[in-house]
Amino acid sequence: MKKNQQLKQVALSIFELLLFILYLRLRALDSQSIHAPRISFGDTRDYLLIASQSLLSPNFWLSDKPFLIPLFFKVLGGNPNVIFMVQLYLSIFCWGILAVACASVIRSYPLKFVAFATILGFSLSQEIVLWDSLLLSESLHFSIAALFYSSGFWLVKKWGKFQVVLFILLAALLAFVRDPNAYMLLMAGVILLVLMVFTQYRLRLLLIGGAFIAIFIVSYAMSSAGGHSYTPLLNIIGMRILPNQEYLAYFEQQGMPVSSALLERTGTASFWDGLAMLKDPRLDTFRGWVKEHGTIALVKFLWHYKADAIQKPLNNPVSVLAPNLYYYSATGFTPILEGTRLSELLYPMRFGVILFWLANMYAAFIIAFAFQQRKAIWLFPLLMILLAYPQIIFIWNTDPNDILRHALHLNVQWRLGLWLLVFFSVDYCIPLLISKLQEFSKNLKRRFAAS
Repeated sequence: MKKNQQLKQVALSIFELLLFILYLRLRALDSQSIHAPRISFGDTRDYLLIASQSLLSPNFWLSDKPFLIPLFFKVLGGNPNVIFMVQLYLSIFCWGILAVACASVIRSYPLKFVAFATILGFSLSQEIVLWDSLLLSESLHFSIAALFYSSGFWLVKKWGKFQVVLFILLAALLAFVRDPNAYMLLMAGVILLVLMVFTQYRLRLLLIGGAFIAIFIVSYAMSSAGGHSYTPLLNIIGMRILPNQEYLAYFEQQGMPVSSALLERTGTASFWDGLAMLKDPRLDTFRGWVKEHGTIALVKFLWHYKADAIQKPLNNPVSVLAPNLYYYSATGFTPILEGTRLSELLYPMRFGVILFWLANMYAAFIIAFAFQQRKAIWLFPLLMILLAYPQIIFIWNTDPNDILRHALHLNVQWRLGLWLLVFFSVDYCIPLLISKLQEFSKNLKRRFAAS
């Protein structure tokens, strides 16, 4: 029996190595068609400008963007080609680690092969490989997220100091790549603290949940000091509040100064018309109010219009649940799985909205069973799926500019979570099915023997 297990493990290792080499080759060849990394984005200019600051300067750490992307660019010398190559091979490495980690926590050997291949195939989707050649936050976000999930599997499999530190460190890196990730950690942390009441692993949940909340507090303090919410608030007012008379009247009641100069900005974002909303001297009083009272006024507004806040992201569900962002791609970019049925199977887009609700219903249905069976590892895909829409609500209501890109990482998150939940569910059912078949076979033999 032991020798048989060793042979299976050797076969799996050879399969993983050969498939990863093929995967590496596919992604490397695909990258060669790209003429040059794309840097024509406002966020890219902001990141590079912050990266040009001294590490000893508060302007670096407390700028209007989370510090990890500027730090990443700074370490690589701000060279677009170097950044492109590092993002590419870091992505390849991290998704390879996630594929190995996923296969390692599955008991059924045939399913290990399927899971490994599926995770690698999933990461070949346009929605993931597109970003390696762009100087934005998405590529590094997906790489760190893949390592974060991998370390989570390792932590559940083997609880230890190193595993705990690694998991918390990767959670912190996620928070400092994108501000919304910190809110995801806050929600997950609160859920873990609530679960303490129902399990014997209270100290472990307290440690991880408390660490998530602490990371959020640090991230929120740094984002507040850096004024991360200032530009998004201007976007909200220009694009959502000014065009709606009811909303505008509410903000006026909150003390927002409304002038003819401000009304000229109706329907515009902060960076339109030569940054008029940011620079027009006639709006100095308005900008001062936004900096002092804008965040509190927005929170009150969202609570007052909570039905709108929760439901309006569904006015155009395709835009937030199945966004096609090919128009972001660098010149020469060609999706690896373009136009194939495999692409739609691995990362469903055509029926993405329907699948999202099915995934949420499946996750909600299986929660009690997972808790009853003490399947701690199932918590990862369950949270990946069930926290996606609350995060979409958060993103939709905190910056109306470029919602499709900002919602992308949540769409990758819940689709990957669905795959993981399917694998874990099937893995649980396989021994039960085998046991039932064996029992049926024994009963059948007895009947033949009796006859």
